[in-house]
Amino acid sequence: MKNKNDLLQRAIILTCLSDRCAQERSVIGGISRSLAERKQQRTAICNWLDRMGYLEKCTETEKAAFHKEVEKKSDLEVLQMQINYECIEPILWTTGLLDKLSNYNGFRVNRKLIEELNDAQLSKLTQIAERRFYSFEWMAGEDNWDEVELVC
Repeated sequence: MKNKNDLLQRAIILTCLSDRCAQERSVIGGISRSLAERKQQRTAICNWLDRMGYLEKCTETEKAAFHKEVEKKSDLEVLQMQINYECIEPILWTTGLLDKLSNYNGFRVNRKLIEELNDAQLSKLTQIAERRFYSFEWMAGEDNWDEVELVC
């Protein structure tokens, strides 16, 4: 089982990864960002991770994403990594920084029953569940972050 320091480092890395992935979009949180601003933010994230010693704890795939320049056209591969943000909640809950996990309230998502979700929404829900399960598997095991194998 991972120790609290390992868990907090992973949560920090995943938070920074989510921010890095967001830089692939020109509108972030409803605010339009120029390419120069997004490039500057990517550099700041990468430099901070390096300065704080977290970059060495990243997987090779994560390091590649942090080092990859932001370009005018979004990199879908980097954008798809943002789903890893869903791993943070179980980690923070395990460390005691969250009182409870999200309540899915009787299989309802956005006030809809599972049966009412379209295929895209069901796919997204499945991805979220898999990432959270992945997080628990990593915490409970001895594998490195990028070595966990899910058996669902």
